[in-house]
Amino acid sequence: MKIFMPFFKPYRRQALLAPLYKWLEALTQLIVPYFIAQMIDHGIAQDSLAILIRYSLILIILAIFGVVAAVTAQYYSAQAAVGFATDLRSAYLRKVQTLSMSDINSLKTATLITRITSDINQIQTGVNIFFRLFMRSPFIVIGTVVMAFLTDTSMGWRFLLITCSLFIIILFILGFTIPLYHKVQSQLDQLTQKTDETLTGVRVLRAFNKEDSDYQSFTTINRILTSLQQRVAIVGPTGCGKTTLINLMMRFYDSDSGFISIDGIDIKTVLRSDVRRLFGMVLQDTWLKNGTINENLTLGNPNASADDIKEACIACHADFFIQQLPNGYDTLLDSKGDTISQGQKQLLCIARAMIAQPKMLILDEATSSIDSHTEQLVQKAFHRLMENKTSIVIAHRLKTIVDADLIVAMKDGQVIEQGTHEESLEARGFYYDLYESQFS
Repeated sequence: MKIFMPFFKPYRRQALLAPLYKWLEALTQLIVPYFIAQMIDHGIAQDSLAILIRYSLILIILAIFGVVAAVTAQYYSAQAAVGFATDLRSAYLRKVQTLSMSDINSLKTATLITRITSDINQIQTGVNIFFRLFMRSPFIVIGTVVMAFLTDTSMGWRFLLITCSLFIIILFILGFTIPLYHKVQSQLDQLTQKTDETLTGVRVLRAFNKEDSDYQSFTTINRILTSLQQRVAIVGPTGCGKTTLINLMMRFYDSDSGFISIDGIDIKTVLRSDVRRLFGMVLQDTWLKNGTINENLTLGNPNASADDIKEACIACHADFFIQQLPNGYDTLLDSKGDTISQGQKQLLCIARAMIAQPKMLILDEATSSIDSHTEQLVQKAFHRLMENKTSIVIAHRLKTIVDADLIVAMKDGQVIEQGTHEESLEARGFYYDLYESQFS
């Protein structure tokens, strides 16, 4: 509960007024039977029209007052609950963005999605119910018992016994249903995860008519040292640890042993956000957010001018196809970017990295979805972009990295060779065999 209290502070006024008006509504409900009894005893029994009219007016006023109190309580309760849930979601999202990749993998994406949607919605509903019912119900029960004792002592004792019995039954039901609720939550996480997997891979599932999943493990790299103003290429077979190395450098994970240094500084001594701010990334799996092309391009540099954006797009040959779109740079994209081709998405990601003007670049098969002609043009733009920067290039096609300052060959999570292209060929080892297999 202490965790939630800060989120109630901006809504203290609503949190106080909602139960107050609920108590006023409950008070009107408690005293209505009293005035009805008076109407019967003094108005109907004595056949007095004046008394009947007087008590009827009182009951009408009480009914109007009760409705106004109930609506006002609902208004303040909804304000407090929705505001609380909105701030909680924002804080939750900020927290998730600070988690390491190992934490995210441990918690699972489906669980994180369920927490920020279903769970917080339930908390919001619970807060609303708390203000509207939980604060009102005890007042109604206690008030009813008191009124019963004032009216008839024996009836009051009976009512108190029934109330206590109901309370015990409710506790028993809660003890039985809470474990079931936890089970439902676990199944809801699994359902969310399964839905995400099915929708994401719907084409593959239909093509193969199966739902089997393959899980690949990765090996932690013990120690990598990055030097400034150098173009480093990393090569190796699938699963050798290339992507893991990038994850370690970006501090998506922290290494179990050894260290990674940038300009002689151990990155574990630097905030994750500060480390990631140094890098610009273009990955094989492109990612675009919901928004305009312009908003996607300026993700890493919101202050970029229109000239900077256009210059970068021209340099990586994205400007031409952007101009062909209905609204140009203001064309709206969804997160999957279905309105443009895979190659065009990758060109946008390359332009985004250029606009961000990072000190270091990570290119993971950055031109894999671009045709050979466009790739040659983009490589020229990359060369200009990589001047005076450390660049880490992961590639399966060796022709794109033959002029790298350092080529690192990896296998089974270990660095097995390193040197320039010429030096690696002269060694006639793993890199030589890989090169020969592609160009022989």
